Amino acid sequence: LIKVSIVNEILTEKYRPKKFEDFLGFKNYQTIIDLCSTPFKLPHFLFVSRAGTGKTTFAKILINTLKADYLILNASDDTGIEVIRTKVKTFAKTMALNSSVPKIIFLDEADFLSKNSQASLRGIIEEFSQCRFILNANYEEKIIPELHSRLTRISFGNYEKKDILSHLIRICTKENINFEADALKKLIDLNYPDIREMIKYLQLNKTVTLDIIKSKSEMSDMIFSLIQQRKLLDARRIWIENNLDCKELLYSWFEKIINLNYSIQQKVEIIDLIALTDYRLSTPATPDIQLFNFCVKVKL
Repeated sequence: LIKVSIVNEILTEKYRPKKFEDFLGFKNYQTIIDLCSTPFKLPHFLFVSRAGTGKTTFAKILINTLKADYLILNASDDTGIEVIRTKVKTFAKTMALNSSVPKIIFLDEADFLSKNSQASLRGIIEEFSQCRFILNANYEEKIIPELHSRLTRISFGNYEKKDILSHLIRICTKENINFEADALKKLIDLNYPDIREMIKYLQLNKTVTLDIIKSKSEMSDMIFSLIQQRKLLDARRIWIENNLDCKELLYSWFEKIINLNYSIQQKVEIIDLIALTDYRLSTPATPDIQLFNFCVKVKL
C-alpha cells in the first residue's frame, strides 16, 4: 500500500487533459489533430459514447488548440428552439475576431435538444460556412437523422485499460491515496470506459483496496434490499456516497422486478411507477429527488 491523505480539490477537473498529448488514446484521433493545421477543412462533428469518456474534454482541447472564437452551450439546460434561433444563430452571424480559423459552436449533451431545435440547427449548419459545430451525445439515437447526416461521427471510449491504470496510479501517487494495483484494475473493469467515474471514486476514498470495491450490481442489490426493508435514508446514502447513476439504478431494478415472484397486478403498478420516474429522469428534474420519490412510493 502507498499511504497518506487526499487533497480537497475536484480531481476530475484537476486532472482533466489540457492538450492532445495528455488525452488518453489521443492517437485514435490523429486525423482530427492533423486537420488543426488546416482548420477550415475540419468537418462538423458528432462526438458519441457513454458519459465520462472525454467527449467534452476533447472538444475543449480542440477549441483551445485552434484559438477559435467559440460558443459553448449545455443543451440539457438550453433545450428549446428559441435558444438555437437566438444564441446560436446570433453567434454564427457575428464576425470572428480570429478570422484565420472557423468559429466553433459546441453543444454539450445535444441529445437533450428537442426535435424542433435539432431541425432548426440543421438549417443554421447549412447557412453559416464560417462556423464548425461540435455536438456531444450520450444517446446518439436521439439525434434526428437529418442532423446526424450533416455531422462526422466520432466515437469515444475505446481506451487501453493499461493506459487508464497508469493514469489512475499517477493520480493516486500525486494525491497520496492508498491503493492496491489489483483494486485499481477492478475499479477499471467495473466502470470501463467511464474514466470520470473512476476518478470520482478516488476522490471519495482515501484507500482503494479489493475488499472495499463493490460492483454496481452489488450496490444496486444492496440498495434494493434496503428499499424493501423501508430503510430509505440508508439506501439514498449509498447511491449518493458512491455517485451511482440514478437512471442506471432504476433500470437494474426494472430487470430485477420482472423476474421476481410478484403478482401481475403488483408488477404492473411498480413498472408504471418506474416508467414515470424514468421519464422524469430524462428531463432537467433533479435525479436524486426523483429516485427518492420512487423509493417512497414504491411497494416492494
